[in-house]
Amino acid sequence: MNQTGFTVLRIVMGVFFVLHGWPKWLHHPATVLFFQHLGIPWAGVVAWVVAVVEVVGGALLAIGRLTRIAALLLMADTLGIIAFATGRAGFTTGWGYQVLMLAALLACFSQTFVRPGLGRRAPTWWT
Repeated sequence: MNQTGFTVLRIVMGVFFVLHGWPKWLHHPATVLFFQHLGIPWAGVVAWVVAVVEVVGGALLAIGRLTRIAALLLMADTLGIIAFATGRAGFTTGWGYQVLMLAALLACFSQTFVRPGLGRRAPTWWT
């Protein structure tokens, strides 16, 4: 995949997570109740962590800053979705979609992106 393809993938994944994290942020009490229903321990704390990871991590991924850190945190978030929400439903009706998300996040994690406006490769710790 060329640089343009990875850039599109990174932006789409970032926007996706921001759009899924924002309602968790805005409707925190409902998110806590849902997490309690799923059996997630410390649902109140986990709801805030998930909302922050999805909103901030997604935004960082979309703008191309700290992409490896953001992708790694979002991969952990996605593994949590599989473990607590969709894992029991099976591949086609449950966690198959999250496997696709993990693969896209792994591509974002493994690709070194060009920092906007600098015209050179970013240091590996940055991306």
